[in-house]
Amino acid sequence: PPPPPTSSSTVVAFRLLCPVARSGSVIGRGGDVIGRVRAATRARIKVDMPLTPQCPERVVHLSSASSSASSAAAAPAAAAAESGGAGRQNASPSSRCPAVDALLAVHDRILRGDAADEAEEPTEGSGGGAPGAPGGEADEAEARLLIDTSQIGAVLGKRGSIVAATRAATG
Repeated sequence: PPPPPTSSSTVVAFRLLCPVARSGSVIGRGGDVIGRVRAATRARIKVDMPLTPQCPERVVHLSSASSSASSAAAAPAAAAAESGGAGRQNASPSSRCPAVDALLAVHDRILRGDAADEAEEPTEGSGGGAPGAPGGEADEAEARLLIDTSQIGAVLGKRGSIVAATRAATG
């Protein structure tokens, strides 16, 4: 695993909810998938156990230093390793930190499961949408991130201005 970020660098961290049924696709047999994502992105990734046996989700922690130098080298490998070279991300690889690349790779694994390794296309009638959304459009997906209460103002913006701008930009 990559070394922990130094105290002089800014740490970028995400917490993503992963359905228990999809956690095997994120971790892989013997940890091989999560190991490949760690190696490709140089991000720290930890998957928690469910809080209770009845809990339907696990928390995935992703973090890295915000250094763009390590991201510039790791991002192309992460994109090729986890998205089949599709390059669906909007930001240029050199402008993202490793934690963002890891977040995108893990989210792709959650959405596509083992098909991410097999590069399968959705079968006719499957809808091609996000899991749990039969007949959904292929361009729609859901990600559930956990936001610290101290950061919620940065997410919402004054009087919801950031949320409103995001809604307007994404439809």
